[in-house]
Amino acid sequence: MRQFRFAAVLLASTALSAAQVHADQILGPGRIDNSGNLTLPGGPKLGKWQAGKYNATPDLLTLPSTDQGSTGNLSGMSVTLPSGVSRSLASKLGERKSIADYVLPADNGDYALAIERAAAAGVKDLILPAGPQYTLKRAFNLPNADMRITCEGRKNTEVRLLGANDYFGIIGNTTSVSYNFYMEGCLFTKELASSAGAVLKIQNVYKWGFSHHRIFGENKIWRVLELASASSMISRDVDVDSVRERAVYATAGNGLPGTLNGYNIDHVYDLWYVIGANGVSADPANDGVFYFVDNFAAIWFLGPKIASHKGYGIYLKGTLANRGINTLNMVHNPNIEAGLVPSGSVYFGAVAASHIGGPSSWSTGKGAGLASIRLGPDSQGNFVRQIQLGVAGAGYGVFDEGTLNTVEDMDLIGYDAAADTGLVIGATARKGRYRRNKVAQFTRAILDASPDNAGHVIEGLDYTGITGTPLTGLAGSATSNKIVNGINNLDASAPTLPAAATLSLPDKGNTFTINTAGTINGITPTYIGRRATLLLAQSGTTLNDLQSVAGTGAFYLSKPLTTTDGKTRVTVEWRGDYWWDVSRTP
Repeated sequence: MRQFRFAAVLLASTALSAAQVHADQILGPGRIDNSGNLTLPGGPKLGKWQAGKYNATPDLLTLPSTDQGSTGNLSGMSVTLPSGVSRSLASKLGERKSIADYVLPADNGDYALAIERAAAAGVKDLILPAGPQYTLKRAFNLPNADMRITCEGRKNTEVRLLGANDYFGIIGNTTSVSYNFYMEGCLFTKELASSAGAVLKIQNVYKWGFSHHRIFGENKIWRVLELASASSMISRDVDVDSVRERAVYATAGNGLPGTLNGYNIDHVYDLWYVIGANGVSADPANDGVFYFVDNFAAIWFLGPKIASHKGYGIYLKGTLANRGINTLNMVHNPNIEAGLVPSGSVYFGAVAASHIGGPSSWSTGKGAGLASIRLGPDSQGNFVRQIQLGVAGAGYGVFDEGTLNTVEDMDLIGYDAAADTGLVIGATARKGRYRRNKVAQFTRAILDASPDNAGHVIEGLDYTGITGTPLTGLAGSATSNKIVNGINNLDASAPTLPAAATLSLPDKGNTFTINTAGTINGITPTYIGRRATLLLAQSGTTLNDLQSVAGTGAFYLSKPLTTTDGKTRVTVEWRGDYWWDVSRTP
């Protein structure tokens, strides 16, 4: 045994000496002391011989700059952290789970297998390093969700779906609720065009997110998100280029937990930028880029930018039976520019207590018979406010067919001579509130198709550049309960009129000076509730009391009126049958 030890020392010393600059020097024999230390002449220690193994501990170890074919497992080696704590390399490197850690040669370039393999290994946070293209030969399936997938190199790390497959990934399952799925930072592309599918199908998942992506559709990707009972999510900063159908399509059931009958609730779509979508739509008037079927609540769109689309940018449908669920939705600062014909901005169907509003937003509509913003017959208690709407073609600005909706502080502009009407009050509309709106460059400012008992309040309307009849359907009858005030034609001349048998009042102003003497039998009928104050500036001017001719614009006076001093002031109100005497001075 001692001879063997001596041979080992001699071999080591010979190898060391061969590495010296002076290769012809001969060293004396090395030795192994009682502690097992291997020592060369002069004192350098090479290591220890223990339990039949040589443990090398050189003073300095220099490795080549390039690998020379070294192999071995270094996972048991340790590193010292800034805290002074020592951790194994396996533990330290295991903090970062890369998809490359789960790829097998047999996968043949299908990274869907690696994603599923990582999930099966309990990985909660999987990274796709920047650089490679990650190809999928089928959809990756995560039935339990419970994973975060991050593409490094935000929006530049490509995930590409190959072949005739339709879905990139399917998250959740159809029999139970899954939790926690997040994906961010990827660039999605597709090899072949689809007529179904989506980037992600998310079903029965609670708590999820989809942010900082680019979908480069090339008219091959069908949809971005296909949702069924997916709740409590935030999606930010998503760029969508040319998907064939919708950006988001969401369905839900009747609200039973633990199945696909849950709701789509608590969604935030923040700064989605969609260019080119829904070009395949066969019914654009009843379709949208973001389309929610029913059983949805608290769906928020913050600063959506949508352009070159067909149909509405945002379409919240709903059913009357579930209107009480379809509430608390919001479209904030929409910038939706019509491109394909026909196209509009926002549609609310059976939706209640929801908002569409600015204050720094613009949107447009394009195409005959389509409104830029439409509130359907089953909508109730919604607000539309502070948006600049432009209309090209024979369309409308805002079309309200619902109940208790409010449209206020809107700036409605017709972009060409065909623009039909700024504000349409539909036949089914009831108890609407239309306040402080501006209408310019339409054929009509307002079209009111609702019955006399609809109970609307219309006040503070300013209009200009109207080429046809400004106000249609506002006259009503004596039984009307509509209130109309403050309608102003900004193009009208100063409110000074000569006496005439029948006065025709401009819409601008409420006080008019009658600057010539004469007999006035009445005023052309107008909208119910309008008041006009007449200043009779010339002596001898008479207002005739013709109570026998109701509905023609005649006066119904408390007593006969003829001014003798040119200072009489009388206020009358149109109530559908007569201009009633409200007050007079003296």
